Amino acid sequence: MTNFPNFSRRRFLITAGASAAGSIFLKGCLGNPPDSVTGRTQAQVAPPAKIDPAQAPETTKVKLGYIPIVESAPLIIAKEKGFFAKYGMTDVDLAKQASWGSMRDNTEIGSTGGGVDGGQYQMPMPHLMTEGVITKGNQKIPMYLLAQLITQGNGIAIASKHKGQGLGTKIDQGKAVFDKLNSAKTPFTAA
Repeated sequence: MTNFPNFSRRRFLITAGASAAGSIFLKGCLGNPPDSVTGRTQAQVAPPAKIDPAQAPETTKVKLGYIPIVESAPLIIAKEKGFFAKYGMTDVDLAKQASWGSMRDNTEIGSTGGGVDGGQYQMPMPHLMTEGVITKGNQKIPMYLLAQLITQGNGIAIASKHKGQGLGTKIDQGKAVFDKLNSAKTPFTAA
């Protein structure tokens, strides 16, 4: 009836006790392993740049929101490497957001109200927020885009209805598909 005929309760208690005691003793051996053992090193912080006072930022404090996806890498790396501080932004806070909707809402609130001042956005959110299209009460929130990494999503997708119809990396192979869609007045959908 049992798969462990030679394993008694006494043997289990002795083994469990020895394992627990051994783990306590081993914990004290190294504590956190030194960097030379793990191969990890601390990020090199950029030395402060000599900034002309006329070129200094208007403020040294900003709260930037981000969604934990590949597009957030520039913000996270800049913070970890000290690039913000190097150029006079000494109090930069990165705030992880739960969703694009919360990013939009927290931008409307602003950091003084517990939200964010800016950050990483999905396109065309900044443009739509500037025009008040997706904000509460159509409030226009002026925004500047400092950099764009990806503007049309971070993947290649195609609707399953187009599978096997000759669409690929060479545009001339898909011409017949697009001609057929145009003649039927059916818009092309990629996802």
